[in-house]
Amino acid sequence: MKAIPLVRIGILLPAVAFLEAIGARADRFLLDAGIPPAALKQREALLPLHQTGRFLESAARAEGIEDLGILVGQHLSIESLGNYGEVLRGSLTLRELLHTAVALHPLYASGGRVWLAHESDRVWLRHAHDRRFEDGRAISEQMTLMLLLQILRGVLGPAWRPLETQLPASRAPSAVEIDALAGVPIKIGAASTGIAIERSLLTRPLPPRWRTRAPLDPVKRELARSAPADDFARSVQQTIGTLLLDGYPRIEHTAQAVGLSVRTLQRRLSESRASYSRLVEQERFAHAVVLLEDPTVRITEIALELGYSDVANFSHAFRRWTGAAPRQFRRPG
Repeated sequence: MKAIPLVRIGILLPAVAFLEAIGARADRFLLDAGIPPAALKQREALLPLHQTGRFLESAARAEGIEDLGILVGQHLSIESLGNYGEVLRGSLTLRELLHTAVALHPLYASGGRVWLAHESDRVWLRHAHDRRFEDGRAISEQMTLMLLLQILRGVLGPAWRPLETQLPASRAPSAVEIDALAGVPIKIGAASTGIAIERSLLTRPLPPRWRTRAPLDPVKRELARSAPADDFARSVQQTIGTLLLDGYPRIEHTAQAVGLSVRTLQRRLSESRASYSRLVEQERFAHAVVLLEDPTVRITEIALELGYSDVANFSHAFRRWTGAAPRQFRRPG
């Protein structure tokens, strides 16, 4: 059974910032899509691609912005990719960056794939979304095109123009007058989003401003540890973990987030030999352990953050999990 397509929530931060800058109620669109505003503080948290697309579609429709993806995309950068982007910045050349991007993309998002296609004098950097992704797909494809373009310009210079770009859209963007797309040829109706790069440019070294002295191994390990799951039950659990930031995630809320009916969600979890209540319990416990490691966070606050009505209910659940009270767990012995 296929996993729920997921993506890191950090990719939405530039969209939220853009909407707020033009006076739009980004928080309203987040709530309409069922995305906890508190989750924006956890840029490495995972959200269903269905949910992020619904946010973008709702915002574009309400604000009457036909090409929201192009406008938001001009503010994207390699830093928008969080830990994934940090690892890419550790590359020595553009060639290494592109190959690393392809290899590690499944650790960043499971809602699509990135690959390189070689021709005689050029290399295509391509991206395609999961076929199940419908709401906000065109906007997301525009954002992807702009993100790839911005990353390449970070290495090749702001004046660089690709040999060709392609979009799966049925029409050309109307926002092509923005400086970021000036002189960029865009072909529509393609099977995937793509940018053609001169093969000779692959040896170009990354700019010194991108280089980081921080060790990348811990970043790579964290990226792998928090990667989108490749099975259905675990991907639902990761979704629950993000929704938990807004209190107890009712099954109706989670079903809406992953784009399924409650009945279908329950059936597929059963087929995966999992139960919704157990997945919630596992995520609550994982969050509780992390929060208890911080002595400045009161146990009352932890109980409320995990969706418990009072400390007594949280303590009872924690004793059932560990055999110890939260305070004993925090200060063993």
